[in-house]
Amino acid sequence: MDVDLVYYLGDNEHRKCWSATSGRIPTLRMAGGLMWGVKENRFLTGREKLGSLGFPITPKTASQMKVTELPLADVKRCSLIAGNCMHWSAVGIMQLIALSCFKLVAPGRP
Repeated sequence: MDVDLVYYLGDNEHRKCWSATSGRIPTLRMAGGLMWGVKENRFLTGREKLGSLGFPITPKTASQMKVTELPLADVKRCSLIAGNCMHWSAVGIMQLIALSCFKLVAPGRP
């Protein structure tokens, strides 16, 4: 019944993930894995996976982010790229946390 339902068919035969209980897309992994979109009634493409991670894959998204559109010359590698990435906003938060962990040290002091 949920048009946004996505199944992740990847890691192993004993553990499958889906978006029904959390409303979120299952975690993408380096192995790629297959993601079945119920609304589309097909597997999601690598391009769609990158879009779910916040990459600017369309001209409209790129203009809203004020960046250039992500060039996707090799569509076979899109899933590999997506499986080795995190959502764009999560990367920004991690950078802020990392930058807040530094302090200025006076010269000559450890």
